[in-house]
Amino acid sequence: MGKPSPFIRTYASPEEFSRDRKRLEKQGYVVWLGVTEGGRSEAIYVVHDRLYEHSLRWYFGTVFDETRTIVNRYDPYGLLHAGAPQDEYEAELSTILLRFRDAGTKIDAAEIILDELMKSFGGSEPIGGRSACQQVGEEILRVWQAHPRP
Repeated sequence: MGKPSPFIRTYASPEEFSRDRKRLEKQGYVVWLGVTEGGRSEAIYVVHDRLYEHSLRWYFGTVFDETRTIVNRYDPYGLLHAGAPQDEYEAELSTILLRFRDAGTKIDAAEIILDELMKSFGGSEPIGGRSACQQVGEEILRVWQAHPRP
């Protein structure tokens, strides 16, 4: 079986995408925007949350896998150590990677990780707090920079 394929549509401009995004989100789609090498806007949208996660894994490829390894090694809330499944943090990985497009520094990376983890876990700070997020952010930023951006 091949990789799951998200629905992909190319737009002439980000403005065109913005108009269409509102309509798609009202219909229950999860939508995010990427930019192709030629500078065109490309929207990727899916219906079901599980398909969304698989689509992100497909879209980010090696970056997703390496980021998952880093976050699982960190185990920010001790859930894996307590016996949770290895995909426990995948929802957070998805939002972290989507936001990493805007991370240019180690500080940006740490803030993204801390913000997404605290949103997902009811405002509770992860083990090691901001300092641990900085270390994890640096590792993920190196992975992100080592691979072509999707």
